[in-house]
Amino acid sequence: MNPLVIDKISKKFYYYKDSGFLYTKQLLKSFPKDYRFTWVVPDQVFKKNEQDWFLDAHPNIDFIYYPYPTSIHRNRYDFYGRSILDALPYSTDIDFVINNQPEVTGSLRTLFDTAKRERPIIFNFFHWIDCAESRVFGEDLGGYFYREAEGFIDADYSCFHNDYSFSLFKNEFKNRFGVSGSDISEIVDEKVLHFRPAATLFGKEEIDLSKFADKKIILFNHRLNQTTQWKEVVKILNEVYKDRQDFVLWITDAANKESSRLVKEYPFVHIEQLEYKNYGFLIEKSHFSICNHKGYSTWNMAALDSIYNGSFTLIPKREVYLDMFGEYEESESLFHQDSKELKSKIIELLNKDKIQTDKIINSEKLKELFAPNDSIFDIKLKEIIKSRIPKNLAKYDKVVDLIKSSGKISKKDLINSLWSFHCNSNFQKMRWKLLFEDKIKDETFNKETIYNA
Repeated sequence: MNPLVIDKISKKFYYYKDSGFLYTKQLLKSFPKDYRFTWVVPDQVFKKNEQDWFLDAHPNIDFIYYPYPTSIHRNRYDFYGRSILDALPYSTDIDFVINNQPEVTGSLRTLFDTAKRERPIIFNFFHWIDCAESRVFGEDLGGYFYREAEGFIDADYSCFHNDYSFSLFKNEFKNRFGVSGSDISEIVDEKVLHFRPAATLFGKEEIDLSKFADKKIILFNHRLNQTTQWKEVVKILNEVYKDRQDFVLWITDAANKESSRLVKEYPFVHIEQLEYKNYGFLIEKSHFSICNHKGYSTWNMAALDSIYNGSFTLIPKREVYLDMFGEYEESESLFHQDSKELKSKIIELLNKDKIQTDKIINSEKLKELFAPNDSIFDIKLKEIIKSRIPKNLAKYDKVVDLIKSSGKISKKDLINSLWSFHCNSNFQKMRWKLLFEDKIKDETFNKETIYNA
């Protein structure tokens, strides 16, 4: 995982509001129910018994409780392989890896290759790219591209939000290595897939909003960092507040060090982070939402979530959002070009009744934007597995005979019967041949691999 929403004081991971976790949950739901997943989650999930949120993603899930640092930068370098190996003895099989932290791909590849003698298929998901555009908001955000390039090379597939996102990666590759974007495309296009995180429908369990009964809630459900341009939003609303006091700006990033200062300085600011079960209720009751990403951005789940849960959203008119929302018949009503237009649209919306978002969600041209479309990953997974099954494998016939004569046998007993070592570099290919060509079943409701003829 790539944890982003973290309270660094309490060391708490807000996974239920974290785009990477939300997308992974969505992705796991798309896979067949007879698969089995091992999810590498923050150790807080074990300590506080918070597994239910994750278990909702798929019928078969195990956990590895992993000591993720609270620093998003350290997560690009720190790697605790022992935590993974301890949870995955040789009696288990890993066929593929969903990796949301491309910078550690080489570490994952080496771990499986040397310790488990497996080469699982790795899907990298590039939620963020170290490029010139992302470094505009702070040089400290950069310095990781060589790890990303290594991750791209080591993965079987690298997944980007869209062509624009991949173009940022290719341009950075060209700048660093002197290789043109067209040359990269010729080499790697077959390794690139697009992933489109869909909106999340949050819980609508009610909370008490009576103290805001005479206020219209303007929702800012983005992190308070340089890329979200939150300071401009506060500045504009401070100007509006001088003329009217009929609104409150509800900011959901309560973990930021700026939070307490904002509440003291601006009477219209309210900062509170709600649980998953209540978050949809807040969005639905908000008069409208604001997204103000004006620099680097390749996707925006928060903007999607606002609209999907019932809050009309003002969105910057720039390439990535034109790609996402531009085909909506009334897209101009969503977009703001600059600070001046954002202010005028805020005033316009405050003067109106709440706008319902059903028409946007049900727009024929945007329906796919709000719905998961992740079946491509299972299709590609099966394609690459089939392509790696060799015609001849030593001892394969003995493996088939032993499974059929036993009727049911664990991987552990199978290996101990036919090999001197627990790790055999051919076994993964044998496994794929068993499953795809000889129709041997893997009883995935068991944690350890058990083959059934």
